[in-house]
Amino acid sequence: MKSALVIGYGQIGNEIASQLTAAGAHVAVATRSAPAAVPVVAAGSGSADSPYTDHARIDRIRADATDSEQLREAAAGSEVIFACVHAPYDSRVWAQVLPQMEKTIMDVAAELGMPVIFPESV
Repeated sequence: MKSALVIGYGQIGNEIASQLTAAGAHVAVATRSAPAAVPVVAAGSGSADSPYTDHARIDRIRADATDSEQLREAAAGSEVIFACVHAPYDSRVWAQVLPQMEKTIMDVAAELGMPVIFPESV
C-alpha cells in the first residue's frame, strides 16, 4: 500500500497513521476539526539529525465523515480508507450517528473502488 486515508485521529487513528508512515505509506488524516493541509509528524521515523524525516509527514484534511462530498475529496489519491471514527460512548448516540456515518464511508469507498478497514473495540 502506497497511500491511505485515516478518518479520525484519536488513539487508534493516530497509531494506524504512525505505523503506516513508518512503513513508507503516504497518509492523509481526515477529521472534522483539523485545519486543512496542516502536516502532523508521525513519531518513530527518526534520522541522526532530526527525530523525523520528510516521509513521516501526515497530511491533515478537514472532512466530516457524514459528508460524502468531503470524504470523496479527502480520499482522492488514496488506495484504502481506515475508518477510525466513532461517536460518543452512549448507545443512544451510537444508534443515531454510527449507521449513517458508516454508510457514507462505505458508499464513498464503493464509488472510488477502494476497501475500508473498520478497526473496532470490543
